[in-house]
Parts: sequence; C-alpha cells; structure tokens
Amino acid sequence: MDLVPTKRGYAYPQIIDAINRGEIKALWVVATNPLVSYPDQNGLREALKKLDLLVVQDAFMSDTTQIADVVFAAATWSEKEGCYTNSERRCNYAKKAIEPLGESKADFDIVKTFSKYFDGAHEMLFEHINEPRDAFEEIKRVSKGRLCDYSGMSYELIEELGGIQWPCNEKRPKAPNVSTLKICPARPLTAKHSCCRLTGYR
Repeated sequence: MDLVPTKRGYAYPQIIDAINRGEIKALWVVATNPLVSYPDQNGLREALKKLDLLVVQDAFMSDTTQIADVVFAAATWSEKEGCYTNSERRCNYAKKAIEPLGESKADFDIVKTFSKYFDGAHEMLFEHINEPRDAFEEIKRVSKGRLCDYSGMSYELIEELGGIQWPCNEKRPKAPNVSTLKICPARPLTAKHSCCRLTGYR
C-alpha cells in the first residue's frame, strides 16, 4: 500500500461495499455518527460487524462510539484552532476559545500523535508540522495549481474577508463571495433561461 494515495478514495457507500468484500479490515470514523445518519442502517450494521477494528474519533458518546473498539476523545469546535471548508467551498478560520475538556484533544493533535507509531511515516509526513497553521501551509502547497487551490489564502486574509472560497491563488487572490458572481453575465436572468430553472414555493 502506498504511503500517500495517488488516486481518489472510496465514497461512503463504496467503503461499506469494500468492508463486505473483505478489502477494508479496519475503519477510522471521525466526527460523524453513521449508526444514526447512514441511510441503509441494516446494511451498515452488518458490514461493521465484519471489521477487525473500528476506531471512532468524536466529541460525544454517540451510537457509533458505543460499538467502537477504540475511542479517541476529540475536542469541540471552540476547543481547537484551525481552518474548515464548508459545502460552498468557503474556507473559514476558527480560533480556540477554551481548553479541551479532560483528556480530549484537537483532531490535529490526535492525528499527529497517532502518526508517531508508524516508522518512517511520521518523519516523512509530519515532522515539520507542529501546529494547525503548519498543516494549513501544507494544504496550500499541495493544492497549488489544482481545482481546489488554497495557495493564495492565509489566516489573516480569511479573517479580513470573513471566509474565502477556493480556488484562491495569484490569478484569483481574493475570491469573491458566491452572491456577487453572475450566473449568466451576458443577459438578464429569467425563468425561461436555458441555464437555470427557477422554482417557487408557498
């Protein structure tokens, strides 16, 4: 197995299929509760029984954590620093407000600590990454020139603009808000437009 994958990973349903085929023996679930959210509950529960190891990383004792072999107690959003990107491609910066409760740790710290158990992997991938900002700089480096280009972003610029949508780079240094983009700039938008469909609800 390659240390760093060079092709797209599995989608959610494909992961379940791979467990059933015996291809995936261990699963690490982070910040989600599939025993509540996954549509095919019967299929999921049967698949999870086939795993040799189920690790769940969450801030709460969810249904999924209760069946896990290993639970990593994760900090909540106000207990950690870092960036996150939502479904409209907007990257935001969250500041740490309070210390994590008990022995819980930020997701960054959990992954960083776990990496030290793999000979060579920690030195190759994580030795120069000591804080969330370092991880963000690495994301900027590896995403440069790609569709989801973060290379033009910085913590300071994200705060200044209240979030930035990718791509953000030298050609597009301050990505505009989605509300300022014109869907069909050549002519006014109407309900008969071929490029869209307007639907009203009462």
